[in-house]
Amino acid sequence: MSDSVRCDIVEHSWTPPPRPDACFFDWGPALGVEAASKGRFVCASDTVYRPEVVVPYGRLVRNGAMSCSVVPEGVTCRSGTGHGFFVSKESYELF
Repeated sequence: MSDSVRCDIVEHSWTPPPRPDACFFDWGPALGVEAASKGRFVCASDTVYRPEVVVPYGRLVRNGAMSCSVVPEGVTCRSGTGHGFFVSKESYELF
């Protein structure tokens, strides 16, 4: 079972919040959520982006209590407690 989800977005027109002082790596293109906490931006030195892996629109991907819904408007990922994020090229929302 997984207790976290991460999504890297390659192209976006929104501006992420300011980089935290403690982040010395990439900031802005990755969002994540863990089981018991609100969606957040991820400070990362790597990427989970794989151009050869494309989830088709209309799919719901599950991993343990985590799920991500992929639709033309964007990707919504949620934990079993309802925390998560929405991300698209035009916007993002953390909840």
